[in-house]
Amino acid sequence: MARAVTERVCLRKAHPGEDVAAWVEAHWYIAAADLEAGLIDENGDPLPGYTPARARDAVVDWLKRNPR
Repeated sequence: MARAVTERVCLRKAHPGEDVAAWVEAHWYIAAADLEAGLIDENGDPLPGYTPARARDAVVDWLKRNPR
């Protein structure tokens, strides 16, 4: 699901000529962390309580448990 969310976000914000597949590959784990922490919905939109600090902490925690 995280890759699909990342793709949706990229398609909404992509610049012409953006390599969507490469962008998804580089950023999917951020969506995985934010989804798991309940910070974003399935469209990639922030939920109440989202802050950049909480999102950063979620990514750090996710990466500790899921090394890349």
